Amino acid sequence: MTEFSPLKQQAQNGDPQAIATLMNRSFNRRGVTASVTTKGNCLQVLLESSLVPSQSTFVSMIWMGLHKLEIPNIHTLEIYGKQLGNEIPSWSQKVTLDREVGDRKYQEADLQTNHDADSIEKKSNLMVKSLKDTTKISLVESSKNIDDQNTRDINKSHFLHQLLSRFDIRSAAYGFLMDVIGSECSSFLLTTIFSFILAMQGKNYYQIQADLSNNNFSLVYTSLGLFFSGAGGFLAAHCAKHDRILNSALAGAISSSFGCLMTYTNPQFIPSSLQTMSLLLTIPVAIAGGCIRQASLKKQMRTI
Repeated sequence: MTEFSPLKQQAQNGDPQAIATLMNRSFNRRGVTASVTTKGNCLQVLLESSLVPSQSTFVSMIWMGLHKLEIPNIHTLEIYGKQLGNEIPSWSQKVTLDREVGDRKYQEADLQTNHDADSIEKKSNLMVKSLKDTTKISLVESSKNIDDQNTRDINKSHFLHQLLSRFDIRSAAYGFLMDVIGSECSSFLLTTIFSFILAMQGKNYYQIQADLSNNNFSLVYTSLGLFFSGAGGFLAAHCAKHDRILNSALAGAISSSFGCLMTYTNPQFIPSSLQTMSLLLTIPVAIAGGCIRQASLKKQMRTI
């Protein structure tokens, strides 16, 4: 995208089709399709995918790409993320392009789409239609006649559905397996090597067990476990299609829960203080691994 081309020239002139083509070269690999329209000095971008596109990831990508194009007559962006099959976008965001301070972070302001009367009316109408299909109740009035309690229940159900849709169980499972298998295999290998070395020094079984139980070996095992927790968070973020940090945290939470189960059902040689420290650090370390992966992806996008 750094070389001069007719397509890039058309995009710099504000051609919506050319801008959409440049975006889709990168987005299509992620299963996302971008549609672009203009409204005065505002560029409107609609992102559609089988899953709700990640708001933070794609807003950042679009802002950086348009900032490089420096389109003279475009000053604001309106970006919408929508899941295929839904009539209303799941999220929307307005971004101001500030060219006077090139390195300044873009200023964000949530659009009022989810709060204005038209959007509320559409959502209410969808609620009415859903209730008609599921409960076979004939509603004479518009959505204003829906009972407040039913509305709250539907909103709670919608919120829970949106929250669960952000989790990628497959990627979290991959991160958990990386953590557990890596930790167990490395611990087994180190224990075998150290036991062999101590046996060659003429120590018996009980002396070997005592040496392997001291704090130096315990610190090595704990460090290895935390290293693979970070690697598990990195892998979970790599496999996740959206909300990478959240799924890295989920992988760490699963690993931490598994560690608690193993600790209290099968106590190991690691002292209690080190066990507690390792369990408390598992989730933060997994999140750190996810942040490293997300940072590397952003760095790759800047080079496109």
